[in-house]
Amino acid sequence: MESENASILFRGPEKYFLFPDNITRPSRVGSTEYCVMKPGVYNIYLPINETDHQENPIGAAEFKDGGSYVVAIHQNSAHNISKITIFVTVLHNSVHMLYQLPQIIVLTAGEIMFEVTGLDFSYCESPESLKSMVQGMWFFTNGIGNAFFIIIEGISSIKKRSHEFFMYAVIMTISMLLFAILGHYFTYVDDRMEEKQVE
Repeated sequence: MESENASILFRGPEKYFLFPDNITRPSRVGSTEYCVMKPGVYNIYLPINETDHQENPIGAAEFKDGGSYVVAIHQNSAHNISKITIFVTVLHNSVHMLYQLPQIIVLTAGEIMFEVTGLDFSYCESPESLKSMVQGMWFFTNGIGNAFFIIIEGISSIKKRSHEFFMYAVIMTISMLLFAILGHYFTYVDDRMEEKQVE
């Protein structure tokens, strides 16, 4: 390119002018800043001078949502050849984000019911002098669960996400069974009070 300040034009859903910098050999090798673009198909135009661009694009590139790309432009002035090569550094989103909405709703509803019920249970079933401590222990168990998750993620050598999700499902099933057993044999405060009154 004849000028370091000449911009490369990306024309598609939006217009973007990218200016080469970090020139290692004047007018021959350079790179541009990272640019966030609206997804779509873009025609790429090289500059003729500092204000005008070529009429015909040297090529087109499709940028998809969530992807990261490197566009390499090669020019051979001797043969008047320009070509582009596109490298994908991060794959685009293959599943639309709205598909996560049902899972988010179910998880949020479950979290609300679990937290509210757990806090109510820890408050009502604890002795008067230990209510704060028992609620603190309730939050402490949440912290232990989060730490357990971090440790598993750190040491896990499972490569497939499906196997990892299956492992978490097995751990959750075991914890559900333990809670069911503890709940079956648990004696509520009202029952304990009735037993004392009978005696």
